[in-house]
Amino acid sequence: MLIRHALKWQQKKQRYRYGNSWTVCAEWARLAVELEYNESMGHHGFGRMVEEKPTSSRAWSSFFWVGIPTAALILIISIFLWDKLRENERQDVENKLTAASALIVTPIYNIIENHIQSLAAMGKRWELTQGTSEALWTADAEQYYTGTKIYSALEWIDQNMVVQWVVPAQLEPKIKGIDFSKMPSRYEALTFARKTNQPTLSKILEFLQGPKGFFIIIPLSHAKGFEGYIVGAVDVKKLFGKIFNSNMGDDFGIAIYQDSDPVFSTNTKVLDLYTVKKTALKIQNITWHLYIWPTKKLLDQSFTLLPLVVLVSGIIFSMLLLIIFFILDKLHGYSRKMNSARLEAEKALLRLQRILDTVNEGYVAMDKETRLLDWNPCAEKLFGWKKQEVLGAKLFDLIIAPENRDSQFQKITEFVANKQSIVMNKAVELMGRNRSQTLIPIELIIFAIVLDGEITYHLFIRDIAERKQAEEQEARFASIVDASDDAIISVDLNGQVMTWNRGAEKIFGYEKEEIEGKSINTIYTEEDKTELFSLLDKIKLGEHIHNHDAKRLNKDGRIIPVSVLISPMKDKQGKVIGGSSITRDISERKNIEKMKNEFISIVSHELRTPLTSIRGSISILASGTFCALSEKAKQLLEIANTNCERLIRLINDILDIEKIEAGKMDFNLKLIHLNQLLKEAIESNQSLAAKYNIKLELINDEDIEVRAEYDRIMQVVTNLLSNAIRYSPVNGVVKIQITNLLNKVRVSVIDNGPGIGDAFKDKIFGKFTQADSSDTRQKSGTGLGLNISKAIIEKHGGQIGFLSTEGAGSTFYFELHLEKTKTNTMAPTHATPLRLLICDQNVESANSLKDLIQKKNVHVDIASNVQQAKKLISEHHYIAITLDPLLTDEAGASFIQYLRENPNTQETPIIVISGEAEEEKKWRGINYPIVDWMQKPKNKEETQVIIDYINKKFTNRSANILSVEDEMDVTRLISIMLQDRASVWNANSIAKAKKLLQDHEFDLVILDLNLPDGYGASILPCINYRTKEPIPVIVFSVDILAKKYSAMVKNTLLKSIATNEQLLSAIETAISVGKTK
Repeated sequence: MLIRHALKWQQKKQRYRYGNSWTVCAEWARLAVELEYNESMGHHGFGRMVEEKPTSSRAWSSFFWVGIPTAALILIISIFLWDKLRENERQDVENKLTAASALIVTPIYNIIENHIQSLAAMGKRWELTQGTSEALWTADAEQYYTGTKIYSALEWIDQNMVVQWVVPAQLEPKIKGIDFSKMPSRYEALTFARKTNQPTLSKILEFLQGPKGFFIIIPLSHAKGFEGYIVGAVDVKKLFGKIFNSNMGDDFGIAIYQDSDPVFSTNTKVLDLYTVKKTALKIQNITWHLYIWPTKKLLDQSFTLLPLVVLVSGIIFSMLLLIIFFILDKLHGYSRKMNSARLEAEKALLRLQRILDTVNEGYVAMDKETRLLDWNPCAEKLFGWKKQEVLGAKLFDLIIAPENRDSQFQKITEFVANKQSIVMNKAVELMGRNRSQTLIPIELIIFAIVLDGEITYHLFIRDIAERKQAEEQEARFASIVDASDDAIISVDLNGQVMTWNRGAEKIFGYEKEEIEGKSINTIYTEEDKTELFSLLDKIKLGEHIHNHDAKRLNKDGRIIPVSVLISPMKDKQGKVIGGSSITRDISERKNIEKMKNEFISIVSHELRTPLTSIRGSISILASGTFCALSEKAKQLLEIANTNCERLIRLINDILDIEKIEAGKMDFNLKLIHLNQLLKEAIESNQSLAAKYNIKLELINDEDIEVRAEYDRIMQVVTNLLSNAIRYSPVNGVVKIQITNLLNKVRVSVIDNGPGIGDAFKDKIFGKFTQADSSDTRQKSGTGLGLNISKAIIEKHGGQIGFLSTEGAGSTFYFELHLEKTKTNTMAPTHATPLRLLICDQNVESANSLKDLIQKKNVHVDIASNVQQAKKLISEHHYIAITLDPLLTDEAGASFIQYLRENPNTQETPIIVISGEAEEEKKWRGINYPIVDWMQKPKNKEETQVIIDYINKKFTNRSANILSVEDEMDVTRLISIMLQDRASVWNANSIAKAKKLLQDHEFDLVILDLNLPDGYGASILPCINYRTKEPIPVIVFSVDILAKKYSAMVKNTLLKSIATNEQLLSAIETAISVGKTK
């Protein structure tokens, strides 16, 4: 309203100055329309700000500040005068009370003192005459009683405090003979008088004869001694009535108190506590308090209405003055408010004009004939005409295309006739045109305003080309979504379905109308419905869910495997309002994966198992066990063995890649000693290094523990070592270095090979990746080793990388996290080999025998004298001891005696190896039990005889082995490797294995996991039920044993990886441990 008044005021002002200019009127009318438009569109325009703002933000005026202090000053002066006048009147009353009090106190004091003196004179006469007769005392007392008129009685009390004489005589029957010693108050006063021998006053008390009063006591003493008391009983009513009646009149009220007990009162009401005067009256040994106050008569005479008149007059005058100043202040404030409103209105109009000049929408004002009155800069930019060029022109002829011109003009004329129109306050979309005659899609809003009967139209025009383009894109996107075979679904934060495309109808069977507005859990299986809440929580947090495999339920109840991609939906402010998901039916993919897994299983069993047998057979033939081989035959077997190993590695690598990608490669993590693993890796790769004349070095031997799977880390190290060996120059060195990096450890394999080119570095960890140069391509390999190694290390939570300069060698490294808490858990290692002790003073001969025996998985220690032998025996357990009886520092026979008396070696077999065994056996005459005497070997063939004798005699003595294997070739291979050191039984099914275990006793079970009638590990619980000691089990299969069975087996070997030597070593170790137990 304020703005409208301001507009009208400004319009009239302009008309007064410039005449009836229509343009000026339309200008201000346009601004008012802008105000209404902003309000209707929800814009907080400056006009609204003016209306909502307080009409006056003034501080209190100077008039008001002057009025309040002035009125307050007058009021204070009035109160001060009132108080002073009242104080003067009170002071006058107090002065009168003081004078009256003096008139009362003095007579009281004088009268009582006179009576004390009179009674004291009577006592003096008694003392001078040394006693008085009753008649004489009575006559004297009656004369005194009659003359004073204040006594109730006069009494003589003897020294025993008994009343003897009484005046007047009519009181004798009541008083005479009373014993005052039995009355506490009287006894106290009489005792005090006798003690002090002075006249004494008692406290106020009730007399026996009736009235209230006090005693004047005169003690009597003379030469004969104490003779009692003369007591005057003073009637206080007679005493004070006589005094007050003569001095006070009726102007004052009086009361006398002894402590808190009233003694006398005039029965006059106290009207003003502030005017009561209190005076202490001390006579002899007692103190009374005199209270005196003015009566109503005196107060009426002393207090006038003058103070009240002064106070009321001051209050009335102050209020009148305050009202006057308040009215003046209001008038001043109203004037100031009007000026402020005018200024605010002018500012609002100026702001509105500036807004229209800077707004991003075209603004146009026109009259009822559609002639242009205003045209803002945005309209200039939109249509191309300057404001000065278009003022006065017909708007629709200018900016509306010819096909829409007549209809728009008709709508305007209808509004003029009917005061309303369908386009008023509504957005209309149509095609406009600019100066270059280019058609523009625009949105038009028309407002009308009437001021003083004159109407103007105001248009806001918006270029909607971008919006139209966005709508077309949205329509195209909607058609794409609708045509997609994937289910594209959107839900709100409560899981209610918002949109549902045709792909969703096809996959889940629900029509759009059936599911929209209902909960999305309709398509969730019962076990997956709890997952919905987790997904909704992630959506609310703005998280994306990628490639989430799940199961969903279609309308027919069929479970569908799906892959889901979920993204949060947000509004313009970035707030999450729901989620959008793309769900793809992966039933076909799952079927393909199932077929692939079945194929992998077939390849694992049907291809790797024969290859294992072939490799084992070639290895046995190449060893020359059955016959001597020519050089040509050895070369052919070497070629066959090399390519067999290459084919096995290729199959293993491909299967490992498939397991990694399928997420089926499990890891049994335990604490392992990293330095021990690296030593074993170097040992197992020595043969490959020797082939290329490469030296392997372990730089740092620090004992570091990590939590990892032993075999998989060994696989990584072996991959890196084999690559470094194959790419190093002849006579080169490959180094392995352990570096402790605080919370993690780095293992580096360093070579001085050709290095890696820059173009190849980004592809080094890819599948089937090898360098393409003529020098590197000739190296054997599948190109999968580094890719598998990278996956294994990353599964361990570590990382793998390399540093390389072309022509300067490469360093491949991997990093694993260190175990924070060191425990006693040991890493899985290969079984400890059997130990043999050679006691021989000829070190060269002993070393030759040691080199040959250690190849048979028997660890050999050498002692060149008895002291060394005793030390080694105290540290290790040996399966046998070979002894040269001619030791340099002690006779052999004495040493044998020591061995047989030592509890650790009492049962240890002893083989005496001497230059002339038979002769030595005859003349030595040793009586201690010895297993055998043997001739010291002179050549390789004789040495082999001793080795075979030891293996047959001590390592495999009639062992029974059960091979649970459906491939008979594998069982035959094991039997051939063991030769005649063990009996190998075969069971090609679980059922047959259980029957054999029930009927026979075995020292070892070698178990394949893939059997025709089930999973081989299922018989593990049945193996040891008949035996007190557990039977060792070695799993020898193409598959990895499930974790839950790992504690039930001695060792696990993969057919595709384990060599004949490793298998034989595991068998011999297991049998040896079993026999030791």
